[in-house]
Amino acid sequence: MAVTNAGLTALNGTIGLNKVNINLSSDAVGLSTSALQGTLNSKIDTIDGVLDNSLLKQTLATTSEVKEFLSAATINSGAQSAEFDTENYERVRFFGESTSSVGTDVILMGSNVSGGTFYVLGENMRSETISGVHYVYGQAMENLPRYIKLLNKSGSTNYIFTKLYFQGSGGRVAV
Repeated sequence: MAVTNAGLTALNGTIGLNKVNINLSSDAVGLSTSALQGTLNSKIDTIDGVLDNSLLKQTLATTSEVKEFLSAATINSGAQSAEFDTENYERVRFFGESTSSVGTDVILMGSNVSGGTFYVLGENMRSETISGVHYVYGQAMENLPRYIKLLNKSGSTNYIFTKLYFQGSGGRVAV
């Protein structure tokens, strides 16, 4: 073996001359154990809050729900209704009653931004009059924009919706 005790001793002596005594105890660098634990707990709380918020947004409407959208609401000629938020629904259908037959004067409009520009979805509300009651309905729609409004496109008639409901079903992740 080429390495001898004399060689190791010489090497140890050389290293010994270059040794620096570094004390990395928490007290030496100004960090106490409680401060480190507090910082760690704070970071864990932040991560936990982010995960909780993410889980809330994963809430889905997995069964069919019927809810009221409009009640005794008038949509004047050329005007739009309040907006309906489709978040958490994969499919939506509207139905209810009005004080007069809407024919095809009421059309569905959509937008992905609340209060944004609404565009024609190509679906009209329809109505059937049975025993003097004007029932309105629309087709079930899928692949929805986030917000929907009804537009009264008639030239002169103001429509009053006694009750208008929506049936939302399916389930999509909240955005």
